Amino acid sequence: MRFLAALGLTTPAMLFGAGLLLLPIAAHLLRRRARRRLVFPSVALVTAAAAGPAATSRLRRWGLLLLRCLAVALAVLAFARPVWVPAAAPGVGARPAGTGAAATVVVVVVLDRSASTRQLTAEGTPVWDRLRRLARDELARLNDGADLAAVVLADAAPSAVFGRLTPNLPMLREALSGIDATDHRADFSAALGLAGELLRGGPEGARREVVVVTDGQQTNWTGVAGLGLPNGTTLSLRGPGDGPPEENTALRLARALPGRPGVGVPVQLGVEVAHFGKAPTRQRVDLIGPAGQTDSRWVRLEPGERRQVDFTRRLAEPGPQRFRFALGRGDALAHDNNVDLIVRAVRRQPVIVVGGGDSRRAGSASYYLTRALAPHGGARDRYRVTHLAADGVDDAALRGAALVCVAGPGVPAAVRAYAEAGGSVLVFAGADPVRSGPLLPWTLGSRLSSVKLDAEGWRAPELAAFDEAAREALAGLSLRRAWGVEAVKPGARVLLRFRGGSPAMAAHAIGRGRVVAAAFSPAAETGDLGKVGGFVVLMQGLAEELAAREPTPAPSFAGGPAVIRSAIGEADVAAAAEVVYSPSGEPVSGVALGFEAGRASATVRRADTAGVYVWRRGGISMGSVSVEVDPRESDLTAAAAETLARILEPREGVAFAAGRGRDASRGGEALWGWALLGALGLLGLERGLLGVWRR
Repeated sequence: MRFLAALGLTTPAMLFGAGLLLLPIAAHLLRRRARRRLVFPSVALVTAAAAGPAATSRLRRWGLLLLRCLAVALAVLAFARPVWVPAAAPGVGARPAGTGAAATVVVVVVLDRSASTRQLTAEGTPVWDRLRRLARDELARLNDGADLAAVVLADAAPSAVFGRLTPNLPMLREALSGIDATDHRADFSAALGLAGELLRGGPEGARREVVVVTDGQQTNWTGVAGLGLPNGTTLSLRGPGDGPPEENTALRLARALPGRPGVGVPVQLGVEVAHFGKAPTRQRVDLIGPAGQTDSRWVRLEPGERRQVDFTRRLAEPGPQRFRFALGRGDALAHDNNVDLIVRAVRRQPVIVVGGGDSRRAGSASYYLTRALAPHGGARDRYRVTHLAADGVDDAALRGAALVCVAGPGVPAAVRAYAEAGGSVLVFAGADPVRSGPLLPWTLGSRLSSVKLDAEGWRAPELAAFDEAAREALAGLSLRRAWGVEAVKPGARVLLRFRGGSPAMAAHAIGRGRVVAAAFSPAAETGDLGKVGGFVVLMQGLAEELAAREPTPAPSFAGGPAVIRSAIGEADVAAAAEVVYSPSGEPVSGVALGFEAGRASATVRRADTAGVYVWRRGGISMGSVSVEVDPRESDLTAAAAETLARILEPREGVAFAAGRGRDASRGGEALWGWALLGALGLLGLERGLLGVWRR
């Protein structure tokens, strides 16, 4: 039993190759010949030439069969990559001097299964396989039935196998075989805290040990705070000793500009390429469209360099469309070589105009706003305008709107909530404007009369649609009534000024949304602004910048929550039988329905794998979201043993046993080379004996 405990196999599945032993046995049986009786003319000659007994021949045949079977068995064992770990080696299972065999050892193995453990070693095998074997080796050193152990899986939400300490070590080792690495970033602070809770549940007086089995990725350990281990605990580290390759190029943080493009409008699709390594690299980045069409860009990166790679596309159809960025050449970590991007194109953007009088009455502010945004009054317009009275605005009325224009007199509370959730708002100062408030980028002062817009300073992105002629035409108009600004809020940007320097238009962020405010109104009572073509250019340019801007959610990373947004109504959500499917096509549990940025949403509490999650209601796709590997996992640089020792220095009464072991951890030796040499030697001996006996 101690021999078996000291012998570990890296790839035990290769033992199924033992079935090859049937081949030499079958060959041996097929070479046996049936006896035949021969009749000769002279019995005397036959008697003189009679052969001796066949016992020697049979022994030779059985000896050759034995050599062949041993050679096949050693070859199969070599492919299983055996490792010899001496039972006397110091470690978790070793009893301290003066302790009896019945003394209990309580061991918690913290097994790193973050995304970086999926990287390949120089031999092309995953680091995860080595870490899992090292964890089994730690358990193999303990006494079955006497010692207690647990395994904590270190990922985004650490958990314990079986949830408790157990004396059933064979079952615990067997459970490790069915566990795989994740796409997560590991939370080692939480994992060590869970290990501490398990240790406190052990028997009094037992020797407590925590063994962290990790690839030592530097970025995953820098945020580790308190250990949370009980006094008297011994903490040690184990990991692959030959050092994983550090050359890796990653794709991350894909985005579309604008975020909500119109059909047929150019959209810029971009992704960040980051190179982690010691030598420059040249990589091809592919953009694969919904129909499989592919564009490519070549990029050269220096060590540690990050670069944005952009493609330009025109989306011919409305609705969500999936694009994939991919690296043309593989590297150490394959899971960050692909990133998906979901772009939702729209044929007509929904815009809501709040207040400003009757939109059907010529001369009102809402009338000019509606004409400027939808001049054709039908399907040819890029914007579908809906007018609401100020007292008829609530959260439900604003859901799904790409832009809300407030023409006065007041600003409903629902508009502020819409902006804070990620929406875009455009506010005009009418006859009796709101002078200040959290929604506005400034505080308005006294009324101005007969002012003109300054012809300079039209460089803001919101005003990019203006050429010089349109700018001069709009700046030449005299506004009979406008408003001065007493103070601009910190962080706000002034987009336009009146002649004389007073701000005329400003923008600022509120919550996750954006607000642009104008100190004037398009109503006829304030001037002729709403009647000229320059106002149409102004509104179309502002709408293009604001309405096409999809509220940018925080990136979704594997192991964390992911929000899928859709444009359906509240009643549909309540009645729907929603299902969210993972990238592998399996239904996801733990989905919460609600609203995000003014639209219905489905929140996956924990997106386990990277890829695209699809929200469906029956056979209809409600929306989708792309989940990426945390960008910090792409830097495969392993921390030196001294660095980890400083992070896990002795504290809280914890003793730290420094050092990260070799492949076999504490003193183990790889035996697969000797097994292969033995197989070749036995085959050579078999061929030599066969040649001698034939002569």
